[in-house]
Amino acid sequence: MPVRSSFISDEKLFTLAPYSNRRNDQIIWRAGELEDCPDDLRHVGLRQREAGAMFLGIVASEGNIGPPIWVPVGVKVNAAAYQDLLRQQVRPWIDAHYTPGTWVLLSLTT
Repeated sequence: MPVRSSFISDEKLFTLAPYSNRRNDQIIWRAGELEDCPDDLRHVGLRQREAGAMFLGIVASEGNIGPPIWVPVGVKVNAAAYQDLLRQQVRPWIDAHYTPGTWVLLSLTT
């Protein structure tokens, strides 16, 4: 049976709020001149990691859009976790809307 539909999956990480660790803050002014430094310039926060949410989207070659898939917070997405997402959430949607054997799933990766 020829392939009639192709699906493209892509993920996007949305940053929710910056995480600031006050222990890593640095004073950026020369010693002896600190009293002349404005208060809003005395500390520069160094961010270790920003909080975020990962979204996975699926689009068919005909323009059909799959349901939005949000990765649970705290889940580290490696190759195995990504494949599990595809098997458990993407594949059931594709099977419900398309004939088996008539589609192919492509993943946009960099």
